[in-house]
Amino acid sequence: MSVNSSYFIDSNILLYSIGDDPYKKQISQSLLKNINVVISTQVLNEFFNVVFKKKLITPDELFLSAQGFSEVFKVMDISSDLVINALNIKKSLSAFLLG
Repeated sequence: MSVNSSYFIDSNILLYSIGDDPYKKQISQSLLKNINVVISTQVLNEFFNVVFKKKLITPDELFLSAQGFSEVFKVMDISSDLVINALNIKKSLSAFLLG
């Protein structure tokens, strides 16, 4: 992985980083520390909803996580342009992969 590249991560990586599985926890925490992470507001929302429903951490810890993620990671707002660009990339990749 290039040091200067940014990588979009899914909410599952954030969830694994606080989860009970030591293998997934170690890998996800290492990944989060060693790459330039980009997350979306949707990823944050998914993370917070799962954590809140399953009571994986306390409300205070959840609040601190929100602050920490916003300070450490680049957080992108989801816009219609972003969704359309993502669909165009998927379409291009599908055409490339399917030949």
